[in-house]
Amino acid sequence: MTGGIRPPSITPIRVSLAIALVGSLALVLYAFLKRDNSQIPLLATAAAILGIVLVVLALSGAAGTYRAARDGQAGRAVVLAVAGGLAAMAAAGALAFATILGLLYHPG
Repeated sequence: MTGGIRPPSITPIRVSLAIALVGSLALVLYAFLKRDNSQIPLLATAAAILGIVLVVLALSGAAGTYRAARDGQAGRAVVLAVAGGLAAMAAAGALAFATILGLLYHPG
């Protein structure tokens, strides 16, 4: 089957990234719903963890884009570039959110 669409292979790195992304999103949701004095520091930590996971996804998207372009798969390269760019923008937002929460938190 040449030129057909094939499903992505399941690798340990992809599984680890998927688990990290789901776990960090679950932590953000938990921190958002928790209502006590530790909510703001927990939310800042969760946003920082989400930002780090998204940075790793953006870097893996950049590496995948390079590999796909090198192999002559232009469509795959474009999709990976767009996905990596979106992950990078989301990472910037999550890390900025974590920084702002960290600066605004004053335990009392």
